Amino acid sequence: GTGAGTVTSTPAGTSCGADCSEPYNFGTVVGLTPSATTGSAFSGWSGACSGTANPCSLTMTGYSTVTAAFSLETVKPSSTISDPTPGATLRQLSCTISGTAADGGGSGLRKVEVSTDGGATWKQAVGTNAWTHNWNIPGNGSYQIKSRATDLAGNVETPASAISVQVAT
Repeated sequence: GTGAGTVTSTPAGTSCGADCSEPYNFGTVVGLTPSATTGSAFSGWSGACSGTANPCSLTMTGYSTVTAAFSLETVKPSSTISDPTPGATLRQLSCTISGTAADGGGSGLRKVEVSTDGGATWKQAVGTNAWTHNWNIPGNGSYQIKSRATDLAGNVETPASAISVQVAT
């Protein structure tokens, strides 16, 4: 594919070219586990393994060829803010902002960030799939809150529209 990665076998076998003998005994069940490099995602098997099972389980009955395909991951992750709700009026000078995030491309999430000034500055949240950010509010007024997720391939979400909240202590 267009990406890159490695495959680990369990139990460990040997790497050999077309002229080598079978490195496993007849009947040995071999697990093949793909690991994509940064910026890539595992996209599937061909040869003696097929589909996207991870790991692939292969019973040795003779010489077998398996190919793991990796693709460049370009799908951006997404995030949503669940609390506070849009239009909320906060009555204290501290608040826990929370939400969820998802990686549509398969590499996993690296981080989620939160902005309380409409995207001018960002602070890292705690957690990824479910995340929180403790916000010490500087004072009364109107605030625009946004979130953005970054996946392990380096794709950064284009943040959705900000939610607006009022602070009136």
